[in-house]
Amino acid sequence: MKQLIRIRNQIRDFLRKYDEITAPVLRFIWCFAVFTSIRHMYGYFELVNMKSFTLLLSLLTALMPQGFMFFAAGAVMASECFSISTMVGLAFLVFFLLIYCVYARFFSRESDIVLLMPLLIMLHLKFAAPLIILVTVGAIGALPALFGLFVYQFSIAAGELKTMLAVAEDPEKVEVFKYLTENVLRNKEVLLLGITFMLVILISSVVYRLPYKYFQYVGAGVCAVFSPIIYAITGSIMKVKPDTGDMFLGVLVGLLVAAVVRIAKGILDYKHTERVEFEDDDYFYYVKAVPKIPSEKRRYRSKAMDTEEMIPEEAEEAD
Repeated sequence: MKQLIRIRNQIRDFLRKYDEITAPVLRFIWCFAVFTSIRHMYGYFELVNMKSFTLLLSLLTALMPQGFMFFAAGAVMASECFSISTMVGLAFLVFFLLIYCVYARFFSRESDIVLLMPLLIMLHLKFAAPLIILVTVGAIGALPALFGLFVYQFSIAAGELKTMLAVAEDPEKVEVFKYLTENVLRNKEVLLLGITFMLVILISSVVYRLPYKYFQYVGAGVCAVFSPIIYAITGSIMKVKPDTGDMFLGVLVGLLVAAVVRIAKGILDYKHTERVEFEDDDYFYYVKAVPKIPSEKRRYRSKAMDTEEMIPEEAEEAD
């Protein structure tokens, strides 16, 4: 156990020391995975689907602020939809702006969950989503999980529309908006998954956030157990046959990823605070430990050096 803690501390110290390099690299890997999944979901616009374009866009997005990622992904998907038809592109813009105005505009840090859902579905790991969302953002990720399901279903409906428009004698008579509404917003399978994920995340997050020892592990266990139960109950109520093919694999992978994320949060969360309790014969002590951030150390050190270079009178005036 001591060896594992030593390894964890070494990784943490390395990442903190080279934060200006490691953070963009990790961000680049995430951006590349997202844009690759978008390319596989659509694949209609030749320029956007070039591997070199995906690589350059991922590199650019990794160096930009976090909110830029959501807009870049939306722009890529919009260009794919416009390559199908103008009506499909306009429908996607309305859909994307709705998501942005309802959620991403106010909670931009959790907007990555919207892009995570299609990636997990393509990997046949959609049931890993509740556990990953639970340990990363908590209950606030329930709504973007539903939006992410809609985004993936929109790509499926857009592909079906492309085939319909290609074989239709009069493409203008194809009711694009009606078809997208029925196959995206009113799709019972998507609603079943969305309701299940939202309920599971909300219920397990209550347990996960309890201020007791080991309750975070209990919350993850509740999430893993309740996912198939709520999915089956909700499916029977909505009269939809649940697709349980990837359920147990997704839950298992979700538990493994949740464990890794839980360990990584202690390594990558530089502002993570720890509370220590101990006592002696007379008092109870409650200590709050906040780690120093390398950039702050450098700033304080340079400020101290500037103060030391002053003459005594200037140093007193600066104080």
